Amino acid sequence: VEMLCLDGCFVIEFLRKRRHPGSHWQNDPLFQMLWLRTATVNDLILFENQLPFFVLQKLFDMTKSPRGEGNLIDLAIHLCLVGNLPNPGLNSHSEIFELYNAVHLLGLVHKILSALFSETLSSTMNSNPTDSSVFVKSAGELRQSGIKFEKAEDGKSLFHITFENGVFKIPPLVVEDHTESVFRNLIAYEEYMSNPSETWKCVTDYIIFIDSLIDSPSDVETLRRHDIIENALGSDEALSTMFNKLSKNVNVGGRFCYTKIFDDVDKYSRKRWHIWRAHLLRKYFNNPWSFIAFLAACALLLLATVQAIFSILQYTSA
Repeated sequence: VEMLCLDGCFVIEFLRKRRHPGSHWQNDPLFQMLWLRTATVNDLILFENQLPFFVLQKLFDMTKSPRGEGNLIDLAIHLCLVGNLPNPGLNSHSEIFELYNAVHLLGLVHKILSALFSETLSSTMNSNPTDSSVFVKSAGELRQSGIKFEKAEDGKSLFHITFENGVFKIPPLVVEDHTESVFRNLIAYEEYMSNPSETWKCVTDYIIFIDSLIDSPSDVETLRRHDIIENALGSDEALSTMFNKLSKNVNVGGRFCYTKIFDDVDKYSRKRWHIWRAHLLRKYFNNPWSFIAFLAACALLLLATVQAIFSILQYTSA
């Protein structure tokens, strides 16, 4: 009980100060050192550090300020928006999650990250997932099949990925030092959830999706050039290794979020016309000089054809 009270009060006070920065930071050594603030955010979502949410809620209610300061859900949302976590793509609307019975802070963070994705499941799931392929080719191979990559601008959710008319639209992801730890703990929470076969494991499926696209540093470069990934790790090789390790020993269940997208990509990439067109564009239209040379060759071919026609006409008329 003493540990729950002491740790719970620390968590509540940390979330409050992070949400409402002010003069009280001056006397708090935790907030005077940026690295320590960042490390504390990371520690708060470690699976082994979780406190029962009802304990945090009780302590929050008992220590509320008379002037009002929102609620615990607001503080958790702010932790997602400005902490080390992937941006969920939503504003601070706590009423969305007030009815959610959070088990602990990590569970609430997971709910916040995946909430808006649940609205789009109907467009990404397959009616018959047992007959579908789980994996797609790497980003480099998909480009050779004529598939394009674009940064999704709608910001609905980190997991809201679409594929239409040969174009992948993927929300941007900032990858930094703490990203691996964040994803590992969210994956661990999804593995722990009850009835895993009946639950959408958005984070796990997202990591498997990204890992499918990234086989080598060149694939990371492809996604970077399209502003889909912002690499703060220092090298494309380090990021590629990170995602390849994240999905290791992680199994895909029967309910995979991106089944329909993977099937659509597979069907698109198998059509020969798309492969031929992509090859033509890469070879003759990848830069202005190649395009000019292609036009010149077409002009020469046209002139040669016209000359041949006139020669034939002169011969037949003679």
